[in-house]
Amino acid sequence: MASKRPRTGHESYYRQVDGVKCDRALLEAAERAAKHGAISLSEAMDLWEKAKDGNRITAVERQTLGWVLEHLQLTEKAKAFLEQQLSDGSYYTTIGHTKYSRGLLEKAEGFAAEQSISQQQALELWQLALDGERLGDCERRTLRYILQNLNATTGAKKFLLSKLDPAVTPPASAAASSGAAPAVPPRSLSVSRATLSPEWILSFIGTLLLAIFCHSASLRKS
Repeated sequence: MASKRPRTGHESYYRQVDGVKCDRALLEAAERAAKHGAISLSEAMDLWEKAKDGNRITAVERQTLGWVLEHLQLTEKAKAFLEQQLSDGSYYTTIGHTKYSRGLLEKAEGFAAEQSISQQQALELWQLALDGERLGDCERRTLRYILQNLNATTGAKKFLLSKLDPAVTPPASAAASSGAAPAVPPRSLSVSRATLSPEWILSFIGTLLLAIFCHSASLRKS
C-alpha cells in the first residue's frame, strides 16, 4: 500500500477547494495524474490505495475522491472504478482466488444468458475492457475467462483471440496482400526441345565442319 506523504510544520494536512475539505496529498496526486491527460484506471487504483488507511477510508479522503470525480478528467474505466469503490461496491469479483473485472464479466454473462455471445457483442466487450487504448491485466484475464467458460460464436471467439493473441506468423494470403513477390521456382537446367531444333543442329554441324577444315588446312601448310 502506498504511504501518505509526511507533513512539514508549515503545511496543512488538509486543503480547502471550492468549500470542500480535501486531503492535500491525495488531491495533489490526482492533480498530477490529470496534468498529462485523463486519469487512467491504474492511476485511479493508485489514488484509492493512497486514500486507504489500512483497509479504511476516512470521510475527508472519501470527499476528496468525490471532488476528483466531479472536477477532474478521468477515463470511463477510472471513473467507474472510483464510483464503485465509493459506493461500497467492488470493482472486482473473485472466482477461485482470482480477481476478475465484475462489470466486464457481468456484461458477458448477460449476453450469454440470451444466446451465444455474438461477434458484435464481443466487440462491445473489447471496448468495455479497454482503458483508453490500454488493456489492463485484470481485463485481459477476464476476457480469457469469458472465452473459456461462456458460450460464444466462432466469430466472437476469433475476434477476441485475435485481440488477445495476435498471430505472429501471417497466413499465406497475407503475403500476397502485402505486395511480397511470390516465390519463383528455380529455372530448369535441362535443355529444352526447342533448343535442339533441326535448324540449330545444321548450324552446329556447319560450324564444326568449318573448324575441322580450317584446322586441316593449317596442318598441311605446316
